[in-house]
Amino acid sequence: MLLPHIHGDSGHSSLIQNTPVIPISDDILYPQTNVNESEDYGERRLMYPHVPINCVNVDLTDVWSWFHTREIQILCYAYQSVDHYLATHFELMRQDSLIPLQKAVQSYRSSGQKPSSTLFEDQPDPATTAYTGTRDFRLYERVQLNALIEATDGYFEASRHILTIIKKIEAEKLPFKSYLVDMDKDVRMPYYASFKRYFDLDTSSKTKKMGNNKRIDIMGSWPAYDIGMYDIGTEKTQLDALQNILSKEVSIIQGPPGTGKTVICTKAMQVLLGNFDTSIGPNICICQTSNALDQFLEHILQFQDRIVRVGGGSKSELIKDAKI
Repeated sequence: MLLPHIHGDSGHSSLIQNTPVIPISDDILYPQTNVNESEDYGERRLMYPHVPINCVNVDLTDVWSWFHTREIQILCYAYQSVDHYLATHFELMRQDSLIPLQKAVQSYRSSGQKPSSTLFEDQPDPATTAYTGTRDFRLYERVQLNALIEATDGYFEASRHILTIIKKIEAEKLPFKSYLVDMDKDVRMPYYASFKRYFDLDTSSKTKKMGNNKRIDIMGSWPAYDIGMYDIGTEKTQLDALQNILSKEVSIIQGPPGTGKTVICTKAMQVLLGNFDTSIGPNICICQTSNALDQFLEHILQFQDRIVRVGGGSKSELIKDAKI
């Protein structure tokens, strides 16, 4: 982790509480460096040297060769506390969300353009202006002596809600603290494995009716892979991924598009829901886009109709009755 020199208690909780989510004018008008000159992440990082970042499992030789001229101490340790972890991510996200706003102001200042007299008109036309730089703003009406501009490569509101939640998180209630804060590499078994270890991987009604269950110890050795086994596809890596999901408290499944990530996640959810008479939920599914969430829920709807979809942007007719 990259840290400034720290002496004693750094008071990270106070830092979060005293830092406003909504930026003040100086945050946008007078950034610490010219944001338009720092597209590279490493260079942009120097804008905020007081903010630590996680650099676990990196080559310290390479890092030090890059930072040798900077007054920054390089430490690859766990976070000092939950407050330290929360303050770090709060500051990093807040500063990242400010960059589009700062770039919009700097770009407008560099353009020398004047506001339009028409309300909410996207001006000026690039064909009629002498400014040849990249526009990071949309220009609207003059309001008295001011100009109303909009950042075009970022949306602060998307970050504002997350930043607000981070400030409200209670340290003792942070999930997965041992992994996120303490950097524990020993991933433990999921809580349900403490009272149920043998699972039926094929939970279809037909299989249950025939009594042809395929029960395995999810924490033990799984049977050798066979094509068509468990009805999860033809790739051994998919079976390995399923085993990883079911047998660990935290699991990360990665792969290019079309490699079956959604299929395996759906199968894991089906196995979990099909092996308990009572609910082990609520089970929360979070996706990066509305379309991805719709697709995932449509798969789950094939074996579970107790679904609630939160948020807008859904275009799925199949889950329209589950939206709130």
